Amino acid sequence: MRKLYIKRERALACFGINYRCIVGENVQDHLAWAAAQDREGLMMTVDEKTLRNGGTVCLEIGEEKTTLFVIAYREHSELVSNTVKIPAGKMNLHYTVQTIYDGDKRLALRLSEDLEAIDVNGVTLHYAVYGEGKPVVLVHGNGEDHHLFDTEIMQLTAAGYKVYAPDSRGHGANAREQEYHYADMMEDIYEFIKKLELDRPAFYGHSDGGIIGLLLESNHPGTLGLLAASGANLQPEGLLPSFLAEFKMINDSKPNPLITLMLTEPHIDPASLESIKIPVLLTTGEHDLVLREETQRIADHLPDMEWIEVTGEDHGSYIEGSPVMGNLLIDFLKEKNY
Repeated sequence: MRKLYIKRERALACFGINYRCIVGENVQDHLAWAAAQDREGLMMTVDEKTLRNGGTVCLEIGEEKTTLFVIAYREHSELVSNTVKIPAGKMNLHYTVQTIYDGDKRLALRLSEDLEAIDVNGVTLHYAVYGEGKPVVLVHGNGEDHHLFDTEIMQLTAAGYKVYAPDSRGHGANAREQEYHYADMMEDIYEFIKKLELDRPAFYGHSDGGIIGLLLESNHPGTLGLLAASGANLQPEGLLPSFLAEFKMINDSKPNPLITLMLTEPHIDPASLESIKIPVLLTTGEHDLVLREETQRIADHLPDMEWIEVTGEDHGSYIEGSPVMGNLLIDFLKEKNY
């Protein structure tokens, strides 16, 4: 296991080489940072809607007048309400500022898009597609949707990949189900990849998405080219006992089929992972809800894997609205010449 030490200061979200966002109070510090990073851009404010060459995009939002600095690489940008756009000629993406601070002061941006739909394994899955290049499939966790990966999508597309981000069955834009099983969700994604004729794509899954990735490649070897999984477990007992006890109480008082799934599945034989011959990246947070010995059990049965533990982070803090996982994933893909 390799431990990753990260330093959270000004950089809260990084969207590839062309787009970086930072939050702070001292304009001169950030302009100096921009110069050191060899970034150029424009300056605008929400109130005045002014444009000035050479500087930053400045958005003052909320009662605290928090300032968001967006450095756009050698491109004109336009301001529409609280939305920043980078023209299609550089990056064909659209970012909408939804919140500046959450509980731990991490920047949150949300992609806006028109979803596509595909029928697989008896259900309809809605999914987003971004970018051009080699395919990367992203699968989110329990109770989430593909917007979990908004930051990673921006990073991957800027790095030259084409991202496919489905909402899992019963999640996001998809119709709700009465019950859920990982075997069904795995087959959904397997058919998704086959119907879209994706040739051994790279796959990244968080939590339930990681479970789905492990099941997919162990049951259908050779479907994927590379596999990355964050916070995956082989059995419910691989999670923190306090976490399981809390959600059992919640589910006993108000049953939820997604919580039931988490409390009763998966049941993956560790030996089955030995059929996964492709390179695998495992990541966990230092304070993950997945027990360290559970991740060790997974690692012990993967023939070709690297495990990175991100210090100071929990189950999803280095994934949602953070540049950390995207950077790790891109490094993994590049290292494997993908």
